[in-house]
Amino acid sequence: MTNQAETPDAFKGTSYYYAKYRPGIPDEVVDYVQRRFVLDGTGTLLDMGCGTGLSTLALAPLFDHTVAFDTNAEMLAAARQADPGTSRIEWQQRSDRDVVAGEGPYRVATACRSFNWMDQYPLLDTLHSTLTCGGGVALIGDGSFWTGDDPWQALIRSIIQRFLGEDRRAGKKKYSAPTEPYTTMLTNAGYARVEYEDIPVTRTWTTQTILGYLYSTSFSARDLYGDRLDEFEATMTSELLTANDGLDQFVENAHFVVQSGIHECQPE
Repeated sequence: MTNQAETPDAFKGTSYYYAKYRPGIPDEVVDYVQRRFVLDGTGTLLDMGCGTGLSTLALAPLFDHTVAFDTNAEMLAAARQADPGTSRIEWQQRSDRDVVAGEGPYRVATACRSFNWMDQYPLLDTLHSTLTCGGGVALIGDGSFWTGDDPWQALIRSIIQRFLGEDRRAGKKKYSAPTEPYTTMLTNAGYARVEYEDIPVTRTWTTQTILGYLYSTSFSARDLYGDRLDEFEATMTSELLTANDGLDQFVENAHFVVQSGIHECQPE
């Protein structure tokens, strides 16, 4: 399985675009996490692979303390800059492999748009010893333009492939997707009452924000295009507008998916 530590440059140079162009976490997702784990404003959140802090800042108000980590120093710098200081957040540069048995205790461990980069089963096993009884794990994601179903997203994918090749990239390497649904992983790792929650969201994009979003990703970061960057931007803008009858507005029917499980303590 792909691990963040094995692709250290996958998000090199993307933090500015990640902070500016990645969609935030909807209130409906925050509300679901609160209901799912019966949160009352106490306890500690562990936000794994926090990036520029979009998920951290959205979920931290549900707890009285938060530990958020990422391997990318540029991402963490952007997260610290965005932190208003109203929630107690401890930002750490480390990887999922640095999570050790017995740290915490955490009420909930989350990974938003990041679990695919981690050693999933070893991490899920370790988290059992870090979670409070009745706490659990929430894995959150909303797909990407590469996996989107809208026709204009298929066009985006085809243009990227023309410039970078057929395979999805993870920086300079080929991307390796997880081989099992996260709900299967959670069940196999011993979590109870595993749930799959699908929360629809509608988002509107322009060619500018589409390009900004693409430069926030590991499969279409600016550096990957080299001296063809201007050509890529012109091609993407021209073909998207042509396919959309000149209208610079693209409606995305997206889904935030939360796959979660409960850590149930064994009777002593």
